[in-house]
Amino acid sequence: GKKPFTIPKGDRSQAKAIKMPIPYSETSLTEGKAYYEIFCDHCHGAKGDGKGALVVKELFLKPPAYNGPAKDLTAGEIYYTVYYGKGMMGPHASQIVEDKRWKIVQYVQTLQGNKVEDLMGINASDTLTVNSAQ
Repeated sequence: GKKPFTIPKGDRSQAKAIKMPIPYSETSLTEGKAYYEIFCDHCHGAKGDGKGALVVKELFLKPPAYNGPAKDLTAGEIYYTVYYGKGMMGPHASQIVEDKRWKIVQYVQTLQGNKVEDLMGINASDTLTVNSAQ
């Protein structure tokens, strides 16, 4: 079943320790990219450079680039941001179900410059469930 996200809003520091709870695979990364294109690239840009269509049209401020200021965000921190939002980005918890959020996180990790082979090399012993971070 679904596991609740138990990190409270406003305590981002706890999110840093959360590891990816679903296995990395070609399928999950492909799905993550598709969900990213639906929910994220209009602001973050197709390359994660913060140059999405709404930013280019000056409707929103530029978010940090994934290969720049946001390069070192952990999977848990990215998930936390998708869940609760940050700055001008509103929360997406009600719009994107849990497994799709994690798949988006996986795709964002590739935009940070992580190699797919390296991500897929992370084995099950390196992952934690969302609840075990507390």
